[in-house]
Amino acid sequence: ATLSHGLRLPLVGLGCASGVRHNHVYYALNAGYRHLDTAQSYTWGYHEDEVGDAMRDAGTEREQIFVQSKIHPEDLGYDATLKAFDQSLARLHVSYLDSMLIHKPRCWQGACRKEPEGTWQESWRALEGLFDEGKVRSI
Repeated sequence: ATLSHGLRLPLVGLGCASGVRHNHVYYALNAGYRHLDTAQSYTWGYHEDEVGDAMRDAGTEREQIFVQSKIHPEDLGYDATLKAFDQSLARLHVSYLDSMLIHKPRCWQGACRKEPEGTWQESWRALEGLFDEGKVRSI
């Protein structure tokens, strides 16, 4: 599919939660998958670091993979979102993301280990800035 600003999004992808680990991602890339959907929430079953390692190990050119991640609700707020975004880049071994979403607009009991420093609206402003800088291609 083509997003409103022209970025192409593969419709078939691998959701990288609920026990999806390095080998799953590695073999999916080798089978032709070109869309990986992950997130920062390790407690919810995501493993960005293993997704990044598998992308590196598979040898698929970065430009051929649509990589999407999500800001954890405990990292809502302008500065917290910028820091969390940089952590995702490092874990995934990439210099940009194709898409970054806000996973949930607030914390709820049992979902967060800490209270967020701000709101989803502040996180959205941070993502807009990252988009303007070219660090994320869609939000």
